[in-house]
Amino acid sequence: MKIWIINPPFPGGAAVREGRCMQKKEMWSSLWPPTSLAYIAALLQEDGQEIKAFDCVASELDEDAFFLKINSDEPPHLAVINTATPTIENDMRFVRRLKTLFPETTIAVFGMHPSALPAECLKEGADIAIIGEPENSIKIIARSLADGSEARFEEASFMRKKSDGSVETFFGNPFATDLDQIPFPAWNLFDLSKYVMPGKDMTPRKFLTVTPSRGCPHSCSFCNAASYYGKKIRPRNPIKVVDEIENNVRLFGVNDFLMWTESFTMTPAAEKICDEIIKRGLKINWVCNSRTNAASLPLFHKMRKAGCWMISFGVESGDQKILDAANKGALVSDSEKAIALAKKAGLMTIAHTIIGLPGETVDSVKKTWKLLGRTKPDFAQFYCAVPFPGSKLYKNALQNGWIRKGSRFAEFDQMQSVMDLPTMTAEETMKLKKLSYLKYYFNVDRIFRLIRRSSIKGILYAARNAIMLLISETSKKTH
Repeated sequence: MKIWIINPPFPGGAAVREGRCMQKKEMWSSLWPPTSLAYIAALLQEDGQEIKAFDCVASELDEDAFFLKINSDEPPHLAVINTATPTIENDMRFVRRLKTLFPETTIAVFGMHPSALPAECLKEGADIAIIGEPENSIKIIARSLADGSEARFEEASFMRKKSDGSVETFFGNPFATDLDQIPFPAWNLFDLSKYVMPGKDMTPRKFLTVTPSRGCPHSCSFCNAASYYGKKIRPRNPIKVVDEIENNVRLFGVNDFLMWTESFTMTPAAEKICDEIIKRGLKINWVCNSRTNAASLPLFHKMRKAGCWMISFGVESGDQKILDAANKGALVSDSEKAIALAKKAGLMTIAHTIIGLPGETVDSVKKTWKLLGRTKPDFAQFYCAVPFPGSKLYKNALQNGWIRKGSRFAEFDQMQSVMDLPTMTAEETMKLKKLSYLKYYFNVDRIFRLIRRSSIKGILYAARNAIMLLISETSKKTH
């Protein structure tokens, strides 16, 4: 059976649609490889389906160019569309246009947004909205279309429109019970030269994501990961993880990786993955993330030996009251300790912070600045709090009327604010985020430390990104 998997165009420029990471390409100018699509393609190929992949974002295909490209193609039986909240309006317009061209094609959408609001996606033109992780459900749906049987629908998790116009929902297991049963991503279907991120000398390098585990037991109010990955940590076999890395090095010439999981250091198999990389003598470079209260100096040392050069921490805020209100389950002192331990192990660090969480004030933002001033991470990211569907923050924002009237999902972007809190307006949040970037990066000592670590090409790349970020921040306005 012929199946298309599509990362649809985005007219506002490049965008990342990968699980909980839903944003426009910003500070790092990094375009992520579409990991979920590659997993889906591999699983369907293994099941005997004929797969064609389109990453319109990476290929820089706009809608008109895409439809011109495929106009003479034989219609697929199933089209699987990647979506995200900030791009959902464009994504659904694309779905409707595809349906008009190929009315007999079944169109399934997946991602965080359909998982949280499946009925809305059906109203906007999709035939099927996947709820939760997509692989298992899409495999079952594809088999059903191929053989006409719906016997296994109870094992899947999705909402669909029936031929009579009614809606039917299946609440099977939305999470893969054994991640090792999913084959390695089908990266052969994609142009990997399109996916680059800064290496340890800041020179842009081709990279791929590797998934050591899925799921997170924590309940941060601003995060919607649990609705997609579940709250139970499901680790992969460390041998399989390193097999995949070695496979990517050998087949695709990729030596730089992002360990894409909710918190690598929280993964039970993290140390074993490092041991296996060291044992095989793999000369790779990789980065990962961590909760601040999952820091370990021995593990950091081993990660460094295994090729890790940078770790990002979910710092969020320097005010304990903000962290507690967001159910972060971590202390400000955890951030201080984690960054210090990572530096001691020789790792570069990134602090991810959020401005505009409930209870935020100018004073609480200043506490975040002071925390960063004390800990001095190599990089800092400043996001606006976004009430993404599927998160507790979304429910609270709706109940309390925090979301600005007339706000569109296209504005649910971590680079801008759509919430007026009792303690801070959207305009104030935007101004403080902009000021945070200016205060942090227009710092002579920080600039010279970055230059000392970078190649000439890396310096030029970083300078270009800084200019683009400044232009972006200056041009953004609340409505």
